[in-house]
Amino acid sequence: MTFPHEPRMMRALLAAVAMIVVAVHADAQRYDATKALTPKSDTNPNGVWSYGYLETGFDSFIPYTHFIYEEGVRIAWQDPNHVMLEAPTIWKNLGTDTINGVLPGHISLHPGWTQLNSPFDDAAVIRFTAPAGGQYAVKLALFAGNMNETEAWVIKNSKLTKPLVHFPSTTPNPTWNKTVSLAQGATLDVVVGHAADGFLFDDTPISLVITKK
Repeated sequence: MTFPHEPRMMRALLAAVAMIVVAVHADAQRYDATKALTPKSDTNPNGVWSYGYLETGFDSFIPYTHFIYEEGVRIAWQDPNHVMLEAPTIWKNLGTDTINGVLPGHISLHPGWTQLNSPFDDAAVIRFTAPAGGQYAVKLALFAGNMNETEAWVIKNSKLTKPLVHFPSTTPNPTWNKTVSLAQGATLDVVVGHAADGFLFDDTPISLVITKK
């Protein structure tokens, strides 16, 4: 027995499957820093993401070594050998209330305490490492967060003296949308440093989504 609409139904089914495959493929090329930080992300690097700070005086990236998960409170990465008042750190608010200017569900970078001559002194960093070469669309938003001032940079391949962009202040909630060419293994860092008012109350929430074109 044959059905007159069978070829049409088969074509529709194949089209639907193709759309699902494309959607899955597209989603696999989209990297969301907020979604990536979960209770199970207890390794650093965490996929394409790495978390750390810039070593004081040397401006080199130092990965955090200590993972913290407090259910309903926070997820955080720190270095127990280099921390004061919970900083430098990256953390995610798992609660239902805003904490230190960080909304529920948001991630925040908080720079550390030392203040030398380097503009990147003890800055907090989230690093993206390109899994393949190509063009990447970067959507970054920084938020005022807690009461004190911070500044921020986007750095490619650790070239601190030639940032792709510099925000002297994060208070105005600056954004940066840019397509960047990255070779496989290349790095893109979002760096948050304290300003002249010190490191206290420097929580700076960010939203960072990187999509391979």
